[in-house]
Amino acid sequence: MAEASYDVVGVGEVMGLLDPDSSGPLEDVDGFALRIAGAEGNVLINLAHLGHTTAFISAVGADPVGRLVTRTLAEQGVNVDHVYVDDSAGTGVFFKERLGGEDRRVYYYREGSAASRLGPGKVDLKKLGVPKVLTLSGVTLGLGDGTGISALARSVLDWAAAGRCQVVFDPNLRPSLWDGARAVEEFAELLPKIDVLLAGREELAALVPGTDPAAAADRLCEAGLVAVVVKDGAKGAVVHEDGRVTTLRPYPVDDVVDPVGAGDAFAAGVISGLLHGWPVHEGAKVGAVLGARAVTIPGDWAPKTVDNAGTLLEQYNTAFGLVGERA
Repeated sequence: MAEASYDVVGVGEVMGLLDPDSSGPLEDVDGFALRIAGAEGNVLINLAHLGHTTAFISAVGADPVGRLVTRTLAEQGVNVDHVYVDDSAGTGVFFKERLGGEDRRVYYYREGSAASRLGPGKVDLKKLGVPKVLTLSGVTLGLGDGTGISALARSVLDWAAAGRCQVVFDPNLRPSLWDGARAVEEFAELLPKIDVLLAGREELAALVPGTDPAAAADRLCEAGLVAVVVKDGAKGAVVHEDGRVTTLRPYPVDDVVDPVGAGDAFAAGVISGLLHGWPVHEGAKVGAVLGARAVTIPGDWAPKTVDNAGTLLEQYNTAFGLVGERA
């Protein structure tokens, strides 16, 4: 196989995020900050900040929000050569509502968006080149009408798996978008092409119904997955790999500003570990630090820093008195 053009490629939708400047019902908010956010885009930004080469497959409208999306991704180090501009559709947007404490609600306006309409015929995968890792979420599988980006995501997944690219999948279950019986059926179809699964306890219970999450994780590893990472929010995560179970404590933070985006930052740490050739539980430590950093700021991703994965791994180990150096 030819040398990969990028370390990591993601396919999905990045939208404009209208983030309120105060807590309370959305209709009572006086002002908003306009940011960008979207699962795969958040992951790629975090990875670019760690020094990895990343590229995004998506589409935006020929509008100000679309220009903000492509400009911001590029500024954060993500290649946008494969982010297409659709003159006949708009860029998706969503609002975040802060209801006090860590309680958040989001309101999406993405139906018929440029990204959701992007079909397989629009992307030249040969020109892109098979990456080392493909990151994909269930959100993308639920977008569009079956001929748009959800179909594109499946074709990219087939192409990546055939090219021996590692596939990292985060279900990101969303009511009425990708959940229920549909998600169970499609997840079973995708399994042979997935290498690492990142799923919350409730997500794993939903995707493998009738089975305890820990038993489900073991079963999936026995079926061929390299690793299953079971995320449990503020309680940390449990990594199942090579017949070994590793429990990871959450990295401590003084104050949670916004928990949204922590899961995507965590995914970036796991993927960075894969790129370094580490066991998945070591990359998950990096993800724990990145996730902790993400919850301390507004928005879905933290500003760029000079850290690398090795530094963050050492930071996690130091916090818990652990020893474990990686190149």
